[in-house]
Amino acid sequence: MLDEIAIEGRPRYDDRTNMVVGVCRQHGHKLPLELGTEDDLNVLCKGIKDGKAHLAREATVAALGLLTPHPRLYAARPILFSADCKRESGPEHAVNILHPLKRAIKNKSQQGNTTYRAVCFASDGEGRRGKALVIEFMNRELNPESPIHPLLSGLEFMNLLVGEDDITPDKDAKHVLKCLRNLTMRDAGIKIRGFSITLGLIKEHLRRDEFLDKTIRAFLNPRDRQDELPDPPHDSSPSFSRGREALQIFGRLGYYLMMPYVNVDLDLSAQLTYLSAAAHLLMDLYAHDSARTDFMPAQTYYVNIMMMIKNAYFCVAKTKVDIPEGKFWLILLGTDRLEIFYGLLRSAIGPDSNVDLLQLANRASGLAEIAAGEVLDSRFDASWRGDVDVRNVTLLTCWVRGRELIEDFIPATREVFERMAAQGVDIFSPCGKPLLEAYDEEDIEAAYAALTVEAKYPAAASEEILQSEPTYAGEDDIEDAMAVEEPRGGFETHLTVNGSNLTKAKALRLAMAGLIAPRASTDRTKRVASIPCHEDTGIYDEGAPILGGPCLRIENPICVLVRCEERLFLSIGAINRMSWGSEKVQEISIDMLADGETKISFEMMCLVRTTVEDDPTERYDWRWSRDMDNVFFDIPGRLVQPINPTVSVRGSKPTYLFESPNLMVFASTLLERLKSADIKHLPTTSRTKSFPYRIEGKACFLCEHDTNDRSVDLDPPNCCQKCNPPVALNVAHPQRILEHNGAHLLYDPHINRQHEYCGLCLRPAQMCTFFLRRPNGNRRLIGRGRPVSGRWTSDMQWQQSQRRAPRVRMCRWCARSADLGNQLCGNIGEYLRLSQLHGETC
Repeated sequence: MLDEIAIEGRPRYDDRTNMVVGVCRQHGHKLPLELGTEDDLNVLCKGIKDGKAHLAREATVAALGLLTPHPRLYAARPILFSADCKRESGPEHAVNILHPLKRAIKNKSQQGNTTYRAVCFASDGEGRRGKALVIEFMNRELNPESPIHPLLSGLEFMNLLVGEDDITPDKDAKHVLKCLRNLTMRDAGIKIRGFSITLGLIKEHLRRDEFLDKTIRAFLNPRDRQDELPDPPHDSSPSFSRGREALQIFGRLGYYLMMPYVNVDLDLSAQLTYLSAAAHLLMDLYAHDSARTDFMPAQTYYVNIMMMIKNAYFCVAKTKVDIPEGKFWLILLGTDRLEIFYGLLRSAIGPDSNVDLLQLANRASGLAEIAAGEVLDSRFDASWRGDVDVRNVTLLTCWVRGRELIEDFIPATREVFERMAAQGVDIFSPCGKPLLEAYDEEDIEAAYAALTVEAKYPAAASEEILQSEPTYAGEDDIEDAMAVEEPRGGFETHLTVNGSNLTKAKALRLAMAGLIAPRASTDRTKRVASIPCHEDTGIYDEGAPILGGPCLRIENPICVLVRCEERLFLSIGAINRMSWGSEKVQEISIDMLADGETKISFEMMCLVRTTVEDDPTERYDWRWSRDMDNVFFDIPGRLVQPINPTVSVRGSKPTYLFESPNLMVFASTLLERLKSADIKHLPTTSRTKSFPYRIEGKACFLCEHDTNDRSVDLDPPNCCQKCNPPVALNVAHPQRILEHNGAHLLYDPHINRQHEYCGLCLRPAQMCTFFLRRPNGNRRLIGRGRPVSGRWTSDMQWQQSQRRAPRVRMCRWCARSADLGNQLCGNIGEYLRLSQLHGETC
């Protein structure tokens, strides 16, 4: 089991090894960590100051855990503590951590008459370690001579990549389920068989089931550290019914992943059957309509879940081979026991303070003994009532039954799985391309990406500070005092620094005084003052007042103009998110659509021609096929037209019906009120199999003006206003614009050179649309348009910098700068301005 824990970022002297601990493992080899002389100390401090190595704020902890039901034996036994600065890549992590761990465990596998075997390496969802686990434990095919090969080779879609001694990687179930819940919090939502589920849509379904608003906010509050939805009511709209179907599928996925770990009445066969069902459902949802990452991120979500499921089957197979009459508890997998160790550690040091690396290592042995001596958990033999004998489990049967559960739940998946089997895919390549090959660092947790190590440069230590030598080394450094009184390593405990004889621990602490960041946990005073640890989340605030008049709600149908191949076409969509300013809303007044702060996100509906079965009256000629196309985000509300189509309840599922004349009226209305400034805000898509809407292969609902030219000027070119005829300017190359405008300034007879002109907008100073600002402030200097970064410097400094960006310059002859102007005039503007100041001789 491997996981990280936060520690204090400070170095400590270890008297047993005469080494400095607390420096990151990634770069610690660049500095002398053995503390022998004053020079060693100086080089170490300088290296940390220069950034060659870092003081770690996290520690990687590795522990062993036995797959046994006895609480006195199954407690975690920590075997590794390593300082981590979070600057390590996946391959480096495999070399620095996993490979030495694997070798050490193998060397100690024989203890007396007992042989221990490592069956898996478990971790949380950290992306860096996921890459390392793949490198180390998924690097070869399972050997056909392996005793577990006959048990696993018949599992269709199962991935058989393993490491040395058939070791497999594992992911903790609690972290996996947490990530699954976080999917629903994404702004983009989660795509379930062609339909996007967003947070707003989930709120709407809960509200329709008569949940209170405050209860809904409590359920879906992302800072808050939940029941299967029933079938939709008969009077529900088609889009609501379609959304409920997608939510039920997502709920079934969560059910199959969670129940094996929480339902104590399930036997081992049922647990594996549910995990197989989850694996097959995941494959279908990931590959359906090429959803891929629209369904869930490949690395930190899909791959992690599949790793957990695969490892469960492999571990049961190893148990059947090694202990045919034994038992296997699925909930023993993962990193749960390491979390229990962290709980004991917090109890020992206090919940409001962190340990450093030396304290962590010193306390680990005692805490492991406490965990082994206390019956901390009695859920296995007495509480788990299901049959967990491996002799009653047939892995192939469980795998096939799981697939049948999904095929019965979604009959269309039967054809999907047959097609996947013909293509030879497995659980890690549902779309044909192996996802493990694309595993990289892009999915590292937000906390990992945001972590920085702040170091303050130390002031030169004065000799007055180093005069006294108390035995006690300082706050919380009891280990240092004990090392002086009772040294354990046989090394010299003192060091001469600037002529003073100090203990090595104190010399290290004083030398590092300016480099150590403030303590990361000093909230003991808050606890005394009864200040809560967590801020009020506000989930029980009163709901927003009900809006008056007609309102637009989540899942309501709308029509919008969409750009496709330099044409405008009408599209029908269903709203899945609305916002006004920075706030997400569930409904908004139609009168507020014209407000510039209103943004609408929607999913495009797929329309097909109606048949007599759909509409016996033959009045309507289009219907929604209940399939969805692209999703568009944050479209201005003024570009949206609410509609109220007819609902058809014929058949098993409701749908919308449309008339072509009405759709053409909507398209004409949207086109007429479309302004040139709104064109760039229109959603854009490429041609798909369902859009533009077609009749016999020909596109329908093309929006065009009453001219022979069908194209719409979607992107009016940026033209030079001084040229006749106008010359188009490429805004992607501003240097070419400066060259063009510079030619006007030098040679255009219509330019009045008594005025100063901007090199970008070619307007006089009083009308310039650009202005400069200081790099450390937003104070506007001259102009009224968009800001441009500028730098106040003299011309001599600008020449030395060798940078070609526009600069505000001082006159090199008279050193005057107040009258040179602040517009982006470049060299030509400066020439014209200096000509006015000094005459032609200048």
